[in-house]
Amino acid sequence: MIYTGVVKWYNPVRGFGFIAAEGCTEMIYADNQQLKGLFKPLLEVGTKVKFNLEKGNVGCRATDIVVIATETNP
Repeated sequence: MIYTGVVKWYNPVRGFGFIAAEGCTEMIYADNQQLKGLFKPLLEVGTKVKFNLEKGNVGCRATDIVVIATETNP
């Protein structure tokens, strides 16, 4: 199933952050190694993304992340 959400926090130095998914109260871990596409943009706070969800022992993790829109390019 494909989910959509918005990046709520991201650390570009460490390459990870968290996404708030629509209809989900849990924050979802996002790793820049899961970014897909020809040009892999860095995630920024406010970026809209779509992704698959993988549940692990610690919590949920976004996989196959695709940027839908950024705050500067809606």
